[in-house]
Amino acid sequence: CRENYRGRSRPWTVEQPIMIPPSPPPAPAPPPSVTPPSPS
Repeated sequence: CRENYRGRSRPWTVEQPIMIPPSPPPAPAPPPSVTPPSPS
């Protein structure tokens, strides 16, 4: 049982990434703050 599952897990793991949809691209980084530094 264990050996059979291991052999099946190999091909299944290779096909899994192709079946699952690609994760959405990361959100664009916010622009650098252009406001001047507050006077301390």
